[in-house]
Amino acid sequence: MPGASAWRPLQLGLRELSFVFDVGVPFALIGPNASARALGARVGDAVRDGRPPDAAVARVVHVGALLTHWGWRVEFAAERDVSHVSAQHADGAVHDVAVVHALDASTASLHDLSSDSSRLILVEAAGAHERVAEGFADALASSSVAAVITFEPRFWIGIEQKEWLYLARPNRHARVALPDTAFGNAPCVRNALRIPLLI
Repeated sequence: MPGASAWRPLQLGLRELSFVFDVGVPFALIGPNASARALGARVGDAVRDGRPPDAAVARVVHVGALLTHWGWRVEFAAERDVSHVSAQHADGAVHDVAVVHALDASTASLHDLSSDSSRLILVEAAGAHERVAEGFADALASSSVAAVITFEPRFWIGIEQKEWLYLARPNRHARVALPDTAFGNAPCVRNALRIPLLI
């Protein structure tokens, strides 16, 4: 990513190596997605300065990595509003993706549930997946919401592996319903996607 190659840490120890993987693993999963270039540039600027990426940008990158890993075709916004993402499932249906943090999430203020567009709501949960998911019960009552997925990057665990915890709640009554396989594992229970780095 642009800018990252200009990073010059004072030392290259385990902390710095973990940082490289923290930033690089999600982009490795996203792969050669032209719409991710603007995000890559923003993250690269942060890496160049030796700081973590902006939290909102990192959140969108994590969502893109998860959805891509599950087989979705992800399109990131070209404009400054990085929170706008769309994703196409293998069945051809395109969904608007709302990306929020649990502390900022409000179904009333952030999501127009009367929209004609089918949508996914991905919420970064700080450990309390079940409670956060329950907070979106009203969203799942809307036929425009295909699923609510809570996720939590657990990248602080070192350099041997990185992982995401996630809980997907598909809406069985959605206008555009999705199969359980759309989210990589059994729905409605907490799962882990683990990426081993040292074999």
